[in-house]
Amino acid sequence: MTAQSAKDRRSGRDRTPAAGRISHSALKASIARRAKGRLGIRLKATALATVFGGLPVLVVGAIAYWVADRSIVQKIAEEKITESTQLSDRLSRFLEDRIANLKTAVRVAELTGGTNFSSAPSERARTAARQKLEKELSHFTQDYPVYSNISLYDLQGNPIARSLGSAREPNQKNFPYFQQVIKKGIPVISEPIATKVGDSQRWAIYLGAPIKNDGDRVSAAIVAKIPVEFVGNAILRTSGLSEHTTYRLIDSSGRIFQTLNPQNKQANSAIGSKIAEKTALFAPVNAQRRNQAWIDGNSWGEQLYAYSPVLNVSGLSWSVVTATDSTIAFAPQRNLLQAIGIGTVLTALVTAVLGAFIANRVTLPVLQATSAVEKIGEGNLGIRVPVRGNDELAVLGDNINRMASQIQNLLGTLRQNTDRLSLQNRVLAELARNQGILLGDVKIAATAFTKATAETLGVELASIWLYNSDRSKLVCLDLYELTPQQHSDGMKLKIVDFPRYFQSLERDAFIVANDVNTHPALEEFSDSYLTPLGIQSRLDVPIQITAQTVGIVCCEQVGSPRQWLPEEQTFVGSIANLVSLALENQTTQEEVGHLLDIVSSVEEGDLTARANVSDRATGLVADTFNRLLEQLGQILAQVSGTAQRVTQTSQQLDESSRTVALNAQQQAEGVTKVLNLTKWVQNSARHSANQIALANQSLGKVRTTVEQGQLAIDTLTQGIRTLQAGAERVVRRTKDLDEFVTLTDGFVQEQSQLAELIQSLAMGATLLAARATAQQDPRQMMVLAKEFETIANQIKDLAQQTDKNLSSLEKRTDRIKKAVSSIERDLQGIDGLVDGLTLGVEKSAEAFESIQSATEKAIQIGATVGRSNQQIVQTARSTATAMGNIARLADRTAQLTQTTLIQSERMQQSSEQLLQRIQFLRLPAEATERVDLSEERENALDITPKTPT
Repeated sequence: MTAQSAKDRRSGRDRTPAAGRISHSALKASIARRAKGRLGIRLKATALATVFGGLPVLVVGAIAYWVADRSIVQKIAEEKITESTQLSDRLSRFLEDRIANLKTAVRVAELTGGTNFSSAPSERARTAARQKLEKELSHFTQDYPVYSNISLYDLQGNPIARSLGSAREPNQKNFPYFQQVIKKGIPVISEPIATKVGDSQRWAIYLGAPIKNDGDRVSAAIVAKIPVEFVGNAILRTSGLSEHTTYRLIDSSGRIFQTLNPQNKQANSAIGSKIAEKTALFAPVNAQRRNQAWIDGNSWGEQLYAYSPVLNVSGLSWSVVTATDSTIAFAPQRNLLQAIGIGTVLTALVTAVLGAFIANRVTLPVLQATSAVEKIGEGNLGIRVPVRGNDELAVLGDNINRMASQIQNLLGTLRQNTDRLSLQNRVLAELARNQGILLGDVKIAATAFTKATAETLGVELASIWLYNSDRSKLVCLDLYELTPQQHSDGMKLKIVDFPRYFQSLERDAFIVANDVNTHPALEEFSDSYLTPLGIQSRLDVPIQITAQTVGIVCCEQVGSPRQWLPEEQTFVGSIANLVSLALENQTTQEEVGHLLDIVSSVEEGDLTARANVSDRATGLVADTFNRLLEQLGQILAQVSGTAQRVTQTSQQLDESSRTVALNAQQQAEGVTKVLNLTKWVQNSARHSANQIALANQSLGKVRTTVEQGQLAIDTLTQGIRTLQAGAERVVRRTKDLDEFVTLTDGFVQEQSQLAELIQSLAMGATLLAARATAQQDPRQMMVLAKEFETIANQIKDLAQQTDKNLSSLEKRTDRIKKAVSSIERDLQGIDGLVDGLTLGVEKSAEAFESIQSATEKAIQIGATVGRSNQQIVQTARSTATAMGNIARLADRTAQLTQTTLIQSERMQQSSEQLLQRIQFLRLPAEATERVDLSEERENALDITPKTPT
């Protein structure tokens, strides 16, 4: 026979088990014994009197037993189903938490480059990447002790990296769970698998999760190993287990992979055996996959079994089965049967002894007793049989009254237990909706918890204590006193003052002291605390977070000793679970608030802000966000510095170009002036030649000298023309430099726009980080991580665009170097021409001086020629002065050109530094946008130097 739950909550987790129905005929017990042998008339008469006297008692007892039996069996079935359901829920949550941990490990492997070892440039790089991943996996096994091994496997099941200190696992390719991970690309939990460890066989559960590449294809897998005894420690040993009950975890094939008996902590001999060997009804019950209870017998006797499936675990058909000896489970029924049997036997004996006297004396008392028994059978347990005298009828009436009282007390006790459990469930439901839990304010929650605990259990003192940061003492978060109805806090218990008490907290799950004077863990409190306050009983329940005790919930009874009932211990354990939930929410709220503060600082432009890193999921987000901020800050600082240097250099190049243009213009004006002077010299020379022609006869010796002077002047004129052509080439090259300065200004503006785009992307990254902090779903965290990757790719595109622009600028800088070198060569040629012109002028001056000295002999004709020659000499000197000015301007232009070369080299160095800085970004093959500064203009000037003729 089975009993099924009447109602399951929609979520499949918080299920309320309905009454388990057990057939009355299934509880086989003999309630009568047959008499043996032949009976005489006297014995028959005595037996007849006994039957007629005991029959009403039997009828009343049977009715009372039937009513109480149904109620007791119903309640016991409910309790056992509730117990198994709670364990299945804890196992389901435990597996869900492990899947979430494994997804986090996958993300860590992706961030540390665990998916592309083969793409590393060298064996040394691959070894470094593997060691980094193994270190991260080791941190996981340290933070979550339930894992004995976390490893990275390739698609062939070969281990690539594993957590440090863990044993090497065999090839996983042929395991069914590993094939599902590779083929379906989803996290998978394996069935318990037996492995050889030395000469013994150990059972473990494997959890696998895929690692996917950019093409959404599985490239590797993360596998975590959890020994089944760790599952038992996390699920069974942390729960309030009932005595005389065996708890078993069953896999999909019906094998037992974990068992625990509170009376035998090492009861693991049945691991690996079939549950069907214990009870044959498991198969049909498991096929229905719903909460049930039934009674089944085997060689060890009848057992009361309770079944609850483990839901919300994809691909697994696990279940939890509890087994309790029926003699222990239904002890209240046996006590009731004994009470009815004893009363019936006593009544039958009295009837047998006084059988002859019954007819005359007991008619009225029997009728009264019959009427009372009928009313009791109808459910009126408050009726009593009038008792007069001390005879057997009075004893019979007294026994009936005692049986009715016992039945009434038993039913009252059951109602009280039911009311107490209902009250505790209502209180827990109300506390679960407390604002302190929802808001993450553990102080508000603790105030409500202590008051509700004291009022519900009726204890004088209820308190909540938490460990400090270094776990050296317990600090009272809140203490509630029932009689004065007041709260207090701040008290401290140091480990050095009470070492035995703290050792007991770490060793035992609960400290249940029905009498504090006899409990060894509380001896240290006796003189200083317990005795002065009159505390007689105490119950300490640990508050645990991730299998670590972070505090206790304490209940203390003042006045008289108290027996702490199992349901009271369970209630206080539920209070401890609510406190741990409030602590978790408070920690999460604080970390999220801190991340939001950092995001606000970044939004205001402070890229130096850093988030605190922890071992929680928000700590991973904070660490990733910190590294992103650090790299963005360095890149933006480098880009800003480079842009400033480029702007400054461009301004300097602009000023240099303007100065070169001005110098070239001044040189052109000087050359023009020299040409004008030369023309005037030619005219004067022609006039002198005409005058000399008239005096050929007297100046024959001077003719040759004049011809030489004329030849020198012609050479000087040709040199001046060549100088003018070189000056014009310098002017053209200067204009080309001016155009490059204009292009450089455009590049600076484009770099400013790129900086603004990078800042916008940084703002987008901060907004995504804010969204990430508000998310609790790991799948949403993966979506946000991909958006982070998209922003990073955009930044890479901008970096590549900057790279292209800088390369183009570098090419243009090379052209400037060539142009400046050409200008320098032209100026050097002009300088040589100026020197030649100066020498020619000096020779011409010497020639004219010779002519002047020769014509002094011809005073009449030479007077006019002398004045002309004197004017020519003055003009030649002016020409030499102008050419000297041109030479100085050429020297200054060469200096400015050298300065321009130095500035160009500095710009090239800044560009190379920026390129090296952004190499940490992975850039795509081609940028989506390009700015090409190297394209040629159709009207480009030819600055190639020409050899003067």
